[in-house]
Amino acid sequence: MLDPLRWLAKTAILDSGCIVYTGTLDNGYGRMSINGVRQMLHRVSYEHFIGPIPTDLVLDHLCRNTACLNPTHLEPVSVGENVLRGESPFVTNKYRLVCAQGHELSGSNTKLVNGNRTCVECGRHYSREWYRNNREREAAKALARYHNKKELSG
Repeated sequence: MLDPLRWLAKTAILDSGCIVYTGTLDNGYGRMSINGVRQMLHRVSYEHFIGPIPTDLVLDHLCRNTACLNPTHLEPVSVGENVLRGESPFVTNKYRLVCAQGHELSGSNTKLVNGNRTCVECGRHYSREWYRNNREREAAKALARYHNKKELSG
């Protein structure tokens, strides 16, 4: 049986209500070996005080503090919901309203490139700049291709 005093002894209570684990953290999450098995302590806390976590769900830290063990700050959600609630580049890009240059990211000014929403206007500008900077080199390549074809045919 799990002794909660063992892991609760290494916590601090913050003004926000977070019960933060002060022991070893792994990618920001409290971890401890319990009966020889490394456990994520926010999961241990939830299961100890609330109950089992459904097998198809993960725990979302509503407080956004991954070291928090307060079971009232944890909510079982799907992996997809947990990702969308986070602050990853994917999520940030999904909800951006304007691009880095200030163009609106909506309707006909938005396209998907490698799964990311991008600004069509910035893409046009980049293409024009690239063409301007590489026109002579591309023209030389086209001329070389033309001469190679002429030699081969002739």
